[in-house]
Amino acid sequence: MDINLLPGAGLDVSARTFSPIMAIIRKLISPENGPYALVTWTNNPNAHDALSNHLQEHLDPTLRPSATFCLSKPDYLEDGPSLIEKLKTLQNELPGLSMLLDWEAAVISAADRAVLEIMKLSERFGLAGGAAVSEAVHAVSHAAAGNVEAKARPFRAFTNGMSAVLADRLDYRKPDLQAEAAWQRILAAANVGNPNDTQKAALNTFFHVELLSSDAPSSFGVVYDLKYSDVRPFLEGRFKSSREALLANEFLPLKGGTLKTDGDKAKFARSCKWRFVRLGASCDHANNKTRVLDGVLAVEVPEVSYTAVNLHERNTFRDFPDKREWLFQTPPFKGAKGRYSVIANMRYRVSLPEARLADLKPVIRLREALASELATHVANFSTRPGIVEFR
Repeated sequence: MDINLLPGAGLDVSARTFSPIMAIIRKLISPENGPYALVTWTNNPNAHDALSNHLQEHLDPTLRPSATFCLSKPDYLEDGPSLIEKLKTLQNELPGLSMLLDWEAAVISAADRAVLEIMKLSERFGLAGGAAVSEAVHAVSHAAAGNVEAKARPFRAFTNGMSAVLADRLDYRKPDLQAEAAWQRILAAANVGNPNDTQKAALNTFFHVELLSSDAPSSFGVVYDLKYSDVRPFLEGRFKSSREALLANEFLPLKGGTLKTDGDKAKFARSCKWRFVRLGASCDHANNKTRVLDGVLAVEVPEVSYTAVNLHERNTFRDFPDKREWLFQTPPFKGAKGRYSVIANMRYRVSLPEARLADLKPVIRLREALASELATHVANFSTRPGIVEFR
């Protein structure tokens, strides 16, 4: 990009000169764009540095370039091959960004191979091949998500079916020895430290959680908000107990002596949020007219209440010897108000008609790996043998 986009601007390195560049960046770059580098055509490093400083001071943080470079227009404008090689060299000066671009290229390559294999399935090509692809997409989407979901959202259903294939192609691709060696050098030179608790929660969120809008479709692993009034008739009617006692006795292992007054107990109970985690897969109901979806009750515990609960901030229910069979704890996640964890109770399996589920607000979706781990724990608990024992 040229720095001087205004007629007669010359070497003026003021806000007036930089305002067209700011407008272009705001038009072309969004917070969802990802990292980018800004390369300017100039022989004046001081002007380039002034622009870089101006962008850092006045652009929204999510729109700022991850790196900036300046190139001489006479040296590269008419020499395409040299320009490409120079840009590759500049990319290598951004080790973190370079690794992400390597990985992005590998994902694209894996998707290309999956598309090619879909095309080859029917062994028909040309015009006949196009019709055969439609048949394959139809079959995959219906098998992956069920007839109802595949008709309503065929693209999403097909993606659900292909995600495992894509992951396999990426995991077992032919090793790129050059990339592996470059990554080893970059990581060895980076001298990276260990993440703190907040960074760990952010990483857990990235790997295991997707934030959802209120109109997000229901699917495996979606966590719904429940009002206490929704669960009170069942829980209190069964146990004849207060909300505070239910949390302590059934869902959360409390630390002794931390909640001393009734006010402390009530405040703690209000800070925790009731959740319903859907575990039944859409394809389980592919041929059923009435869809009844399976899940478990859970409680979301915010960071402000961590001191009252024996969570240990690890993804294991084995921290609770007296309740190890029926509690499942997620790792801490990062939310708008700090960290939080979700505790699911295997003893409270709930089935809801799809129409009833539509009345609930989706909050997050547990990604496949964590949702599958929870579903496995639920299944193991439900099928465990009963024994007579004395403790």
